[in-house]
Amino acid sequence: MIVDRTHATWFRASALIGALCAVLYLFYALRAPNGPTGGSLVGLIFAFAGTAVIVFECLLSLRKKYPASPFGRVQTWLKAHVWLGLLAFLLILFHAGFRWGSGLAALLMWLFVIITLSGIWGLALQTYIPRRMTELVTREILYEQIPGVIRSLRIEADERVEFVTADLGVEEEEEEFLHAGGKKFYFDPVQRRSAAEKVEAERLRRKASPQIAIDEEATRALSSRPPPPSLRIFNI
Repeated sequence: MIVDRTHATWFRASALIGALCAVLYLFYALRAPNGPTGGSLVGLIFAFAGTAVIVFECLLSLRKKYPASPFGRVQTWLKAHVWLGLLAFLLILFHAGFRWGSGLAALLMWLFVIITLSGIWGLALQTYIPRRMTELVTREILYEQIPGVIRSLRIEADERVEFVTADLGVEEEEEEFLHAGGKKFYFDPVQRRSAAEKVEAERLRRKASPQIAIDEEATRALSSRPPPPSLRIFNI
């Protein structure tokens, strides 16, 4: 999940709840004669709220198994998972009075810290890596589309050679290919036919006036090519 503007509502709501809880904790801690404790009424309220949020966090994996469930969109659950998870850590700290404890309590707190930090780190990676990959790799293609792209590159190469020399007589069956700018879809058949006619007219015009004259033997060499090699996957 990438943190963007769509998270603003959940961020503001969680920050507001966290601020109100902080004010309540401060008021309670200053008035408690023995300091804040987890067994006090306010401490138990924080414990109940934090536990409820943790239970909700655990339900995300169950929600993902039923994408057609009427209980909200998965994206909404993911956003709530991120920001309410941070809020849960704060609520548990308020419950414990910022005391780490010892024994099992300390172990649980350290596990809670590790889980929270790992979640923050994973969220940072999910936000940074796709943006960085987009910056480094300006163009990408699905593996299943590689044969079609290779074929379209070969056709474009033939057309570029024909623009400079002359008609090579390379015949390709009628089909729509992926080009450097991607495939363009037309919902109107008339519009598609009109665009194809304009492209074909320009191609024929340029082929009719070659910039470099070549002999017949060179034309045969350019128009003949071996069959395309089969694609292989090498596991390293």
